[in-house]
Amino acid sequence: MTAGERFAEWLGLELFQRYGAQLLEGLLLTLQLVALSSSVGMVLGLLLALGRTSRWRSLQYACRAYVYFFRGSPLLAQLFLIYYGLGSFHGFWRDLGLWGGGRRPMVLRFAGVHLEYGSLPGRDLSRRIALCAACPL
Repeated sequence: MTAGERFAEWLGLELFQRYGAQLLEGLLLTLQLVALSSSVGMVLGLLLALGRTSRWRSLQYACRAYVYFFRGSPLLAQLFLIYYGLGSFHGFWRDLGLWGGGRRPMVLRFAGVHLEYGSLPGRDLSRRIALCAACPL
């Protein structure tokens, strides 16, 4: 056995040949989730930051509660609750046309991640807005 054959065996190229298409499909789905969640999360974070610096106390408390909940709970627990909890209403999602061919819908996949991603900039941007408002120009 040559060194190249041993390297191919160690690397598992035959496994990649067998499952490469599925791995590529998973990679593309992951990139879609990251792009969607990041963009929606930034918009949501900006809205939360503006809400936290609002003069209306009820809006401030609602935005603070949202950030407190999503920053205080583990992302994996949120994903399980959303994916399996909301996924149990598959009839409702199918009627809306959001259920994808027997698999979990894309909406549930990225809902948990973008809700978490929205809470991260929501807290940080509100502090920066408050600092900018306190600075004299």
